[in-house]
Amino acid sequence: MFKFLLLFIIILSSLFIINSCKAKDLKINSQNYQLENSSYERVEGLVEVYGDEVYIVINPNCKCRRSLKVVGDKKEKLKNLNGLFVEVEGYIKLKTPWSGEITVEKIYRLEK
Repeated sequence: MFKFLLLFIIILSSLFIINSCKAKDLKINSQNYQLENSSYERVEGLVEVYGDEVYIVINPNCKCRRSLKVVGDKKEKLKNLNGLFVEVEGYIKLKTPWSGEITVEKIYRLEK
């Protein structure tokens, strides 16, 4: 009986260790997963700021406008460019045909 109890405890503890390692891997790979399910593109649009959220609006004066929410390190830099047209390069993940998210990597051109 003692052997079965000891074997049961060993199996449970090894399963717990394996699951905790998988959870750490999921946290580490979540950003890589997001980048894998997106496309790297260069877009041009108008910077709009609403509270803490920053958007790049492609074709702002058209029915076919597309709003991309900015995420990542360049968000604060783009926040200071509210109302200006910019050209940026980054990873775009579309959620609908009219909206999505962009992780901006580079800002190429500013127009006043």
